[in-house]
Amino acid sequence: MAVPILFVDDEVNILRSLRRLFFDVEEYEIHTAESGPEALALLEQGLRPAVVVSDQRMPGMSGAELLAEVRRRCPETVRIILTGYADIDAAIEAINKGAVFRYIAKPWNDAEFRQAIADGVRHWRLVQENKALTEQLQATNRQLAELNENLERKVAERTAELRRAYEANLRLTAELEAKIRELEGWETLHKHILTIHPEEKTLRVLAEVVKRVLCCEGVGIYLDDEEGGLAPGRLEYDEALAPVRTDPELAAYRRKAREEQRAVLLVGEQLPRDVAAVAQSVAIAPLGREARMLGTVEAVAAHRKLTAEEVGKLQALASQGAIALLDARLDALLPELESSLDAILQEFDADS
Repeated sequence: MAVPILFVDDEVNILRSLRRLFFDVEEYEIHTAESGPEALALLEQGLRPAVVVSDQRMPGMSGAELLAEVRRRCPETVRIILTGYADIDAAIEAINKGAVFRYIAKPWNDAEFRQAIADGVRHWRLVQENKALTEQLQATNRQLAELNENLERKVAERTAELRRAYEANLRLTAELEAKIRELEGWETLHKHILTIHPEEKTLRVLAEVVKRVLCCEGVGIYLDDEEGGLAPGRLEYDEALAPVRTDPELAAYRRKAREEQRAVLLVGEQLPRDVAAVAQSVAIAPLGREARMLGTVEAVAAHRKLTAEEVGKLQALASQGAIALLDARLDALLPELESSLDAILQEFDADS
């Protein structure tokens, strides 16, 4: 079933551009509105979009006002604000108030815009799954409560059923906890991306989020060194996993993941003997955005095999972490650029 996306902008040309941008994405059902009241009218007619993207500066009703009303009517809808640089402060204020999931600056980068929508849809689906799991858990708990009320007279016939319900309850609880961890991890990473931090802090946050979301015993981040090789950047390994850090065969897989820009999963029989003795599986994902590769992120599970879904989560987290890392590096270069500019201006004044 197609996922409904609503774009709101008072400029028809922008709405046309957005339709073209997502024309090839079959899983999206694109809706548009030229004003806040028109968008609210669509909601009154029954539209429940997964993601709403609204321009901030519109006549009559601003994007922040519209998204606040969308939040009141459709709290599960992911809200994104589209803003020019002059209105970024208003967008950040809306984010801090909880009315907006993220902002996109004009003029936008097509690839980053598509990624923002994909992240919003992923967040919306997680919320839907979380809601469904919670309802299932509540229903199971109600069934358990009813069973307990009649337990004395129905012990014999209900024992097997009670055991099955209890086991289902445990599975649902475990799934719910996993979804909550993932939501919290994404929230931590998204909040971190909104402001610029030193590179060391960004690496630490990324490692902690990966470790929390995947429930793995070790996380390693390997950054490009000056010669183009990979060197450890931030390690969160358990000391028992030391062979994973140093094995030369795994170093080759790290280079492969970076060069081919895709995740690599190694399990059991694929792992070198020394590594297999301490880890059941290793997943390696490229750390970068499009053609700009910075290194790799690695997750190690000591007692279980990582799933394909978990490898996908690792790649998504690494992609988002690369945004924060690139911002940190750019911020670190600003003093040097300012100093060079001052020197050029001083030289120009002297020549004058």
